Amino acid sequence: MALDEFEDLMAATVTIEPYGSQDGYAEETYGASVSYKAHIQGKVVATMSFTGAERVSNFQVYLNTAAAIDPRSRLTLPTGYSPQQPPIINVARHTDEQGQHHTKVYL
Repeated sequence: MALDEFEDLMAATVTIEPYGSQDGYAEETYGASVSYKAHIQGKVVATMSFTGAERVSNFQVYLNTAAAIDPRSRLTLPTGYSPQQPPIINVARHTDEQGQHHTKVYL
């Protein structure tokens, strides 16, 4: 699929605040939010979490970036989704014949 056609599928916008650190009180800090064009697919999928546990993903978010997203980051879905900031289960970067293509986030 050509990149232009792939981008046409991305009608939503999500924001991601990159994970920064955790203090002594287990409070997490995040960096400045970055917005990405995205395609949000509601589908129940069994997957492994980034910690290795078996989990069920109810939504998969295809991001128009090949950036490495830390699964501890905070993702915000568009208005109308509940919860609007679900935990990230896992992140996968996908390639094609030209290299890194897009990032898929399992929620």
